[in-house]
Amino acid sequence: MPRFKWAVLIALCSGQFVMVLDSTVMNVSIQKVIVDLHTRVTTMQLAIATYTLTTAALIMIGGKLGDIIGRRLAFRIGLVTFGAGALITALAQSMGVLILGWSVLEAVGAALMIPAIISLLASNYEGPDRVVAYGAIGGIAGAAGACGPIIGGWVATVGSWRDVFAAEAVIMVCLLGLSTIVRDAPLGRARPRMDVIGGILSAVGLALAVLGIVQSSTWGWINSKRPPTIGHTAIEPFGLSVVPFLIVAGLLLVAGFALWERRIAARGGDTLVDLAMLRLAQLRAGLGTMAVMFLCLGGMFFLMPLYLQIVLGKDPLQTGVDLLPMSLAVFFVAMGASRMSSRFAPRRLIVLGFLFIAAGAGLLIITIDRTFDPVGFAGSVLVVGIGLGLIASQVTNVNLASAGPAKTSETGALQGTAQNLGSALGTAIIGSILLSLLTATFDHRVYNDTSLPVGPRHTVSQKTSRGLAFIPAPAAGAALKHKGVPAPIVNQLEQNYAQSQVDALKIAIGGVALIALLGLGTTRRLPSSPLRGPPDAPVAA
Repeated sequence: MPRFKWAVLIALCSGQFVMVLDSTVMNVSIQKVIVDLHTRVTTMQLAIATYTLTTAALIMIGGKLGDIIGRRLAFRIGLVTFGAGALITALAQSMGVLILGWSVLEAVGAALMIPAIISLLASNYEGPDRVVAYGAIGGIAGAAGACGPIIGGWVATVGSWRDVFAAEAVIMVCLLGLSTIVRDAPLGRARPRMDVIGGILSAVGLALAVLGIVQSSTWGWINSKRPPTIGHTAIEPFGLSVVPFLIVAGLLLVAGFALWERRIAARGGDTLVDLAMLRLAQLRAGLGTMAVMFLCLGGMFFLMPLYLQIVLGKDPLQTGVDLLPMSLAVFFVAMGASRMSSRFAPRRLIVLGFLFIAAGAGLLIITIDRTFDPVGFAGSVLVVGIGLGLIASQVTNVNLASAGPAKTSETGALQGTAQNLGSALGTAIIGSILLSLLTATFDHRVYNDTSLPVGPRHTVSQKTSRGLAFIPAPAAGAALKHKGVPAPIVNQLEQNYAQSQVDALKIAIGGVALIALLGLGTTRRLPSSPLRGPPDAPVAA
């Protein structure tokens, strides 16, 4: 065996650990970042969704680039890009710079690293060692998910959220030196060409569709609220919101990408991704399952820090501690249940996982309030974590077993696309539900609050027509007092606003439960019998 056999695994797992840790840190530090950079929840929602969207949009390009220049070189370029983005994020003094460093550069680095890691594991390990390596890379992602809220919360509380990203930049430099011991995956005799047109169609199409969903709470779904502007001219096609036009344009470009790839394949050219792989029913089911799982995860990790930090006023460390039951459940259940795939059908475990997510979300709806119930909250997020862990333990092996070892790079790219697109949509859709319903529930409460004079009730309805920001209720009250609103009216409006935040959170969590139940539909073509042996050969679809 190679002298540095397990050192290779440590290097690749370390890159995976940092990428997962990176996203959890931003979530638990959300209120600190909002205050530090003088921004709003909607802008943070855009930054978080843009990170995962950029990764999803570029990961197929990253996988193909690895096929062209070599997977190890692609991995090393990803390390440099990710590290540079982390350093820029650590130094950011505005949201624009943070989005450049975190949402764009780090995401580009991740898009290069994710498919390369899968291929490099396959080229450095064989037989039982490969099984251990695949299990380790999934387990380390769970460990990062478990440790991320605590590490990020502790550092952001005793120091600054910037310190985490500065440390990530240093780690990337260390991994760059360590990467020299990684054996490169063999390339084919004829290196493929990059499908530039396919890359543009897929990236721009996904970006436009998700951007429309993310900005729907700001720009409006149909009627225009706060439209984007070019110069001093508002963009309002036919007097309507730009959102539906962005979504339709994005979907048309994605459809155009599929047609283009089929045309290139028919001519025998080099496609960005082999869409023929999607004819494997098991792979389609696995990718769909992964997208829905991360949609639930992205939505939950967006909502819970808002509840804990903005509604309850907790700091990032307390937020990490309160979310620890969910993170630990994901980690330990994923590690334990991964060994059950040889005894139980993956479909059965994944169905059970979605039911646990829906049940945990239902418990959260009952539990959360303006006062914190630590036992009820811990039990609720624990149930959600068990569900996520059950799904995570099975879905990667199902996907890798579907297409076989010759397609590990493309399978990794498709899996990464599903994962990050699901996470981006989770942040976008659930965030849009939350912010839209915050305004609706607040207006309803104020309109029916007879303790308020008629005049202020009508004024509130006019002032909220363009939506409300999700900010701490005391801060909202202080802003009203600064504008000269009488104290008794401010106090009553503040109470209505605080309760409206909780109501909107409950409905948004209900959206996560509904998505989990709809996810049961993706499991029909998953394996209905236990998987046998390592994922070295394709399984019949």
